[in-house]
Amino acid sequence: MRKLKLFLAIVFLGVFGLLIFENRTLFGQWYAFDFNFIFYKYRAPEVVVGVYFIAVFLMGFLIAYFSGLMDQYRFRRNIRRLEKQLAVLEKEALAPKSDQETGASGKTSRAPAPGAATGDAQSGPSS
Repeated sequence: MRKLKLFLAIVFLGVFGLLIFENRTLFGQWYAFDFNFIFYKYRAPEVVVGVYFIAVFLMGFLIAYFSGLMDQYRFRRNIRRLEKQLAVLEKEALAPKSDQETGASGKTSRAPAPGAATGDAQSGPSS
């Protein structure tokens, strides 16, 4: 699995590098964005297009990170709740039997299963 991740990372970086190399004239151009709001107009300073490309990439990365972070928080909370339930169940399973379940001799008294032989002479259906 580790080799697969390394291979995919190398392929991704290779494709990314090829994209930058083939479009280096585009990424080297200067451009200024105009923002026209209803009450306010703003012209961003001229910046190399490559900087905009990196900024958009980082914003997408952060959006994906924070949306996944919310899921991780929910999963962690669910795991804590389930671990508490597991601890309670393990404690119940390992606790000694109460006096109600044990007889005076300390052995567990159980009722015979329905339909089981009770030691009577009848072992089959009567005709």
